Amino acid sequence: MKPKINIDSIPMHTEYSDVQLLEIFHKGSRAEREKVFGIIVKRYSRSLYSYLRRILVSHDDTDDILQETFIKAWNNLDTIKDGGALKNWLYRTASNAAISLLRERANAMTVPLDDYDVIQESSNTEEMAQMDRMSRLTSEAIHSLPKIQQMVFTMKHFQGLKYSQISEILGTSEGSLKASYHIAVEKIRKYVEQKNDI
Repeated sequence: MKPKINIDSIPMHTEYSDVQLLEIFHKGSRAEREKVFGIIVKRYSRSLYSYLRRILVSHDDTDDILQETFIKAWNNLDTIKDGGALKNWLYRTASNAAISLLRERANAMTVPLDDYDVIQESSNTEEMAQMDRMSRLTSEAIHSLPKIQQMVFTMKHFQGLKYSQISEILGTSEGSLKASYHIAVEKIRKYVEQKNDI
């Protein structure tokens, strides 16, 4: 049996689990709900931004979708009964919003690769130049993937999510996600190898 949380005495520390935070949100006053929401935003904004940025590339698009995701979260936290599902719900909502945006722009989408977070340090050493080149080629390779493969690769490789979590977020079977990830890895490897030989 989980311990009872005394809402009246909560200082709203960030060490509360998502389950505890949602329990407080569901039972709390408006002020307590706002505090809980602030903790959720603080807890997930950085990782969601990083995830979305790798998909959308543009900072402005990423910022817009992140804001849209948290607005939807505020409006829907009452409907999320399982605190353990909060993270997946946030990623699924962000993914759906990103996919919608990308579909709207599919025909006219041109994204400069300079917008990628690539190592920009200047150095005269051959090693740093090679690292910079490999970083740029890897970014280009990720950007060249179909959007779904980009998302699967980003969630698995950069966010460290499990296939079960990605499956819940994207609504796809774990088997097809594993295939997509391995195909993406192979495409990235081949792209980098081919371009590096030029």
